Amino acid sequence: MATPTTYVSGTVTGPIEIRFTPSGLAICRFRLTEVPRTWDPTTRQWQDATPIPYVCTAWDDIARNATESLVDGTAVLAHGRITPQRAA
Repeated sequence: MATPTTYVSGTVTGPIEIRFTPSGLAICRFRLTEVPRTWDPTTRQWQDATPIPYVCTAWDDIARNATESLVDGTAVLAHGRITPQRAA
């Protein structure tokens, strides 16, 4: 069964890293932080919830475009699969 895809909107936090495989395939990684907002009915205002950090990986043409287009602080909408965090 395929892993479902999802959308995450957030802000790029930090530098964009790009690497190439021996065959020349581009791979880029960047950090994305999503800050969910929740409605507080007592104050009748939106409140920022706990930020959720992601490490995003893009391949091939998308990796090249991301490296040329994204900088720290850019708002983005990412589409892909969320995989469990691996221990370092």
